[in-house]
Amino acid sequence: MIKVVALDFDGVIMDTAHEIFVACQKVLEERGERIEDSAEGKIREGRNFLRSGKDLYGIIELFKQGVDFNKISQKEFDGFVSKNEGESKKFSEDFFTMREKMIRENFDKWFLLNKLYSGIKDSIERLPKKFK
Repeated sequence: MIKVVALDFDGVIMDTAHEIFVACQKVLEERGERIEDSAEGKIREGRNFLRSGKDLYGIIELFKQGVDFNKISQKEFDGFVSKNEGESKKFSEDFFTMREKMIRENFDKWFLLNKLYSGIKDSIERLPKKFK
């Protein structure tokens, strides 16, 4: 019998793309850079490449270079991130620091940046019927 069911919040239960974008904007603002709100859709297209925090650097930088995420491969993306390992690692650290700051300062505001995926609420509510 399964005794524990663990569900991943980030990108599984909740669509966190908007929250990630907002946190990235804040990191960039601290660095003296700016990405307009209108860029969110284009940056969201790069989400398929996202596997770790370091990949956020690749998405942001390739967006700034005008790369069409629908026309590059995972191998090309990974190569860019690897080539910029130091910057990628630093951006990841800054991103997670910013996310934690946003959570600490106003959890409710941060939480509302995330959207529950369609159908997930019903699925979660059915879990107690199948599992103890």
